[in-house]
This record gives sequence, C-alpha cells and structure tokens, in this order.
Amino acid sequence: MKINKSVKIAFLIIGIAAPVFFYLFYMLKFGVDIPFMDEWDGIPLLKAYYNNESILPYLFAQHNELRPIFTRLIHLGVVLISDYNMKADLFVGWIFAILNLGVIWLILKQTKVEAKWILIPIAWIIFSISQQETILMDWARSFINLGISIAVYFLLKTPRSSWFVVPAIIGGLFATFSYINGLLAWPLGILLLWLMKHQKEFNEGPNKKSVNTRLMIIWAIIGVFIFIIYYTGYSRPSHHLPIEFSFHNPIKFAHYVLINLGASLGGGEVALSTMMGIFLLGIFIYLFFLSLKTNKESLYRLSPWFILGLFAFLSSCATAVGRSGGWTVDQALSSRYITASNLLIIANIVLTVSLLKEPLLTPVKEKILFAATSSLFIVIVIGIIPSMIWGWEMGRFTSSHKVPAIPYLKHFDAASDSMLKMLHPRPWIVREMAPFLREKRLSVFRELKEVDFNNCRELELPQGVFFGSIDSSQIIPSQAGEKQNDVVAIVGWAIDPGSKGLPKAVFIFCDGVPLGQAFLNSPRPDVAEALKDNRYTNSGWELVIRKNRITPGAHKIVARVVFAGTQFDSYKDLVRDVKIE
Repeated sequence: MKINKSVKIAFLIIGIAAPVFFYLFYMLKFGVDIPFMDEWDGIPLLKAYYNNESILPYLFAQHNELRPIFTRLIHLGVVLISDYNMKADLFVGWIFAILNLGVIWLILKQTKVEAKWILIPIAWIIFSISQQETILMDWARSFINLGISIAVYFLLKTPRSSWFVVPAIIGGLFATFSYINGLLAWPLGILLLWLMKHQKEFNEGPNKKSVNTRLMIIWAIIGVFIFIIYYTGYSRPSHHLPIEFSFHNPIKFAHYVLINLGASLGGGEVALSTMMGIFLLGIFIYLFFLSLKTNKESLYRLSPWFILGLFAFLSSCATAVGRSGGWTVDQALSSRYITASNLLIIANIVLTVSLLKEPLLTPVKEKILFAATSSLFIVIVIGIIPSMIWGWEMGRFTSSHKVPAIPYLKHFDAASDSMLKMLHPRPWIVREMAPFLREKRLSVFRELKEVDFNNCRELELPQGVFFGSIDSSQIIPSQAGEKQNDVVAIVGWAIDPGSKGLPKAVFIFCDGVPLGQAFLNSPRPDVAEALKDNRYTNSGWELVIRKNRITPGAHKIVARVVFAGTQFDSYKDLVRDVKIE
C-alpha cells in the first residue's frame, strides 16, 4: 500500500518533534531554580561584572581540567537577562540540542544521505533524557557536540571556498573552550581534511588538492596554537590522580570506556551498558573495515560520520584517562558523559543505512550488513526504553535533592553547614557567595523587593477583612545539638485584599527592630481552602534567623505586609506577642 506523501511528512515531523518537546517537558518538570554544586563556581565571574572589574581572568580561569570560556560567557548573558534564573539557563541547553540536530541534518545533506526518516532515531538520541545531568545542570556537553558538528559541517564545504574554514575554526573553538574533549576537534579536523582530499568529488577541477593541503597546514597550525593557549598556566587539579594511574589497570580502563559508550542505552546498569558499548563499538569498527575493503570512495564520502563516531570513542577514552584511575567503573554511567558518546550511536545509524545502498556490496556482505543494521535499530529501541525510565527516575531524584535546599539558601545566615552542604560540598563557598546574590536580588533572592516606606501609606481595611496572620515563631534546634546554632522560624500568610493576589513584600520587626524581609510563595493550601480561592495556594511567607539575634523573654513581632499600588505602595501590620525561651 502506497502511503500518501503528506502522511509521510506528518509522521516525520511528529517523530522528530516528540523527543524535542518531551525533553522540554522533562526540563520544566525537574529543573529547579537554584545554584547547585559546580554552578556556584561561576559566581566570581558574575561578581566581577557587577563590580566593574575585568572579567577576562575569570573567563580563562581553569575549572578542574576545563577552560569553559564560551559557556561562561553564555551563562553570564543568561544570568543578566533572567536575574540568575537557573530554569532560564536550562533553556540554553535545549536550544543548543535543537541547533545540533539542525547541523546534523545539514551534514546528512552534505554527505548525500537521502533517508530523511533516520532523523527520527537521531532526534531520540540527541534528546534522550538518559543524559539528565546535561539537561538539568550542565548544558556544556550539548555545546561541545554543537561545536564539533559545526566544525565538521564547514570543513566539508571548504572545497567550494576556503573561507568556510573560518566558521569551522569557530566551531572548534566553541568545542575546545567549553570542555577539554573539544581539543580533539583539531587532530580530527586534520584527519577529515585528509580523507576529503582523496574523495573524487573534491578532486575535480584544478588546484583542488592544493587547497586542501593548505587548509590542513592552516588547521594544524591553529590547532597547535590553541593547545599552547589551553595549557599555558595549566595545573593538574589537586583532587585528580595522575593520568598514568588509569593505565596501571588496562582492563578497568577498557571496561570504563565500554560502559561509557553504552550508557545511553544501558538503563543505568553496568552489565547492560557494557554489552551495549561492545555492540556499538563493534558495529562501528565493522563499518569502517567494510568501507575500507569494499569501496574506499564510500569511506571518503561518509568520512564526517566516521569522524563523529571517532570523536565519541576518543572522548570516552579521554574521560577514562581522567577518571578510571581513581573511581570505580560505575562512575562511567554518569549521565553528563553520555552526551558525547551519543555521537557514536548517531554515526552508526547513518553509516549502516548509507552503506546498505552501496552497489558494490557482495550478496554475503549485504546480508551481514542488513543483519547489523536491523540489530542496531532493535538494540536502540530496546535500550531507549529502560534508559528513559532510568533518566526519569534520576531526574526525580535530582529534583528531590534540590528542592529541599531552596530554603537553606534563602536563609543561609541561619542555616548550618550540614544544610548548606546540600548546595555545595564546601559550605563556606555558599556563605561567601550568597550575600552577593542577596545584595543584587539574584536567584532565590529575586522575590525580595525594594520598598520605600517614605512613599508608602498605611492601608485602612474594614473590620472583618482577612489579609494574613503570624502563625508562629518556632524555635528549631540545631541538628548538631549546639544551642548557639538554634534558629527561630517566623512564619505566616498574607494576601492582597485589593487585587485578590499576593502582597508585594513582607518585612519582619521585633520590638521595632527590623529582622529582615520574609520570603514569599510558601505553600499554604489550608489558606486557599479556607478562603475558597486557589490563588492563595502559595500565600505563605517565612523568615528564619539565628536565635541569638533575639534575647530571651517576651517580644512583639510585627509583620509589615506591603501591597503594590499604581501610584504608591501601602502596608498593613500583623502583630503577635511571642516568648523566646
């Protein structure tokens, strides 16, 4: 039965769009608007910008083994636009993944791969939620893939014009100065140009070979220059073992590489990931030798896909060199490493489908290749299902650890070190950086509003109008049992009786002395139910301070609720007498 062309187009669009928007849904569901772990290391750059200092030393500063100049610049721009909204930062990774899919499509066209339907499995790999750390915390891995793809695409176009080497160089720089594996762009670029030099299509006409030779020299010189810049002033991170440790046990090293290559389809299991890695690498090696022995012209024409697959393999090797010496092989399952290894799956998809159409294959080789292609797609389908389940569970796990840490950042002055360790393993970093975020009203401190009480009038409300209450001033003992670290949590709720929404701000005073501005939007379903209005579901507020800021005895706590007005703001006080033991 012949399928209508419009049905085919609709199927293609839906098949590609489904993983793209599922990725977005996943990101919105499990993304949390709070700096977490390594994300705190970008705040010194932000401080330098706000303090009108030179940001260049912070851009080029080494982070572990990385020099993420471009990712820092992009992150800085997002921070300035969004007031450090980490969910807005996650959108950048989604956009880069979309751009990467677009460049992959351009490479398909450039290498004359006509099977448009393979964009569907490619999209499911690029937008796989098994790479949850890349999605929810570190989009730099998507950026490095984009940079490599850009470099490959424009190098393919250099026979038409040598000027295409410029955007190719930019792609290489994007990859290099976002993640250390991006340094592979330079030797792999030379290899790609050498393979292109032997392709008949690029050898037609005068001086085609000489152009490629000059470009190889130019690319090599620039690559050497980039390596020198990258390693100028470089020092091995103190917490990393020397790289030779990884070679003391070559079996563990190889096992680490195989796990990493197969982790995208391994569902978080070491054994299954190892099997997937063996299969994917075996298919890739088989396809290379099949092209080499059957039709070298196909090897040259499809060289970009061999380069992308080789990049994935070498990235896994580089990761194993840096990690396998001091970690168990389970660490190879880390989802942040999956993004680069996904390129091996994509390369295998394109190569198997393309080589099946080669006319020079013998019947035996054609049957073997058909079996390999069928096996590959079956393995991908079987592997994606447990990997999506694993990615979903890991996303939920990550979110469940971040959300409880939000109040600890909001009230960092009162939080203990054990609480702040939920944000960063070194709590003093949070104590050092959080005051800056609060001063500039960034991250969770965006909801703290500036209010000029000189231009604010007291609001007169009719008797019986409910607008809030101070529910309690609860003493919360220190987790370590140290009374000097006990805190007082002052909590309540407030609504705006005029707009039927939430107030602009709530300020807390003790005996007329300001204690601080409360944080809004705490869940209060009880208030929404009592007032029969779902707009008040998040009408709660809270302020947590050290107990030693209030002397023992009786005190009057005042919560000054500020309502936003068109010409000027207004306020109304809530009062509660408390006794601090």
